[in-house]
This record gives sequence, structure tokens and C-alpha cells, in this order.
Amino acid sequence: MQQTLKSRLVSVSKKLLKQEIKGYEVELAMNEASIQTLEDRISLIQDEISIVRSDLEALKNEEEASRDGFIDKMIELNTKIRKFQEAIACAFHNENQIGTSSNDAGSKLANAKDIRRSLEDKLAQIISQTSMEEQEYQAEQQFHKQVQLGVD
Repeated sequence: MQQTLKSRLVSVSKKLLKQEIKGYEVELAMNEASIQTLEDRISLIQDEISIVRSDLEALKNEEEASRDGFIDKMIELNTKIRKFQEAIACAFHNENQIGTSSNDAGSKLANAKDIRRSLEDKLAQIISQTSMEEQEYQAEQQFHKQVQLGVD
């Protein structure tokens, strides 16, 4: 009887151990599946990071190009302003030299006024263009700051 009891205990123990081993095997399979899922998520996140990094690099390049374009336009406007200032100086110089002739004085004064008006119009146009360029540049800067804050 004791032998039978022992064999039953051994049999029950074996069954319990087998069930416990099967439980561990199921848990191991679930852990492996979970690990695989996490590895897949990590891979996707790394891909997204790469995409965002390349987008950020493209935005930086675009910002640099915009800044360079703005600087070029400002240099061009500076050149126009200098030419305008030279033209004003020439016009006043010519006006002062022309003032000696009484017959031509009226027509030359009218001509000088026309030149002055033309130069003032050019100056207004240059100032307007400068303002527009500055506004575009500021808008571009603000956009890039917002994008940068969004990326961070």
C-alpha cells in the first residue's frame, strides 16, 4: 500500500511538474512575443526619428537658403539706396550749378523738381520693398522657431 501511495504521489508530482513546466513555457512564449512586439515598436520609432531628423535637416537648409536670399536682397537694396543717394547728390549739385542762368532757371527748377519727385518715388519703393522683405523674413523666422519647438 505504501508503494502504491508513493507511486501515486510520484505520478501526481510528475503531473504537477509537467503542468508547471507547460505554464512556464506558455509564459516564455508570451514574453518572447512581447519582446518581439517591443522590438518592432522600437524599430518603428527609430524610423520615425530618422524621418523627423531628415525633415529637420531640410528645414534647416531651407532656413539657411531663405536667410541667404534675404541677405542678398538687403545687399541689393543697399546698392539701390546708395545709387539713389548718389543721384540725389548729383541732382542737387546740378541744380546749384544751373541756377546762374535766368532764362533756363524756371525750366531747370521744374526739371529738378521732377527729378526730386522721381527720386522720392524710388526711395518710397525701396522702403516699401525693404519692409516687405523684412516682414517675409520675420514670418519665415517665426515659422522655423515654431517648427523647432514642435520638433523638440
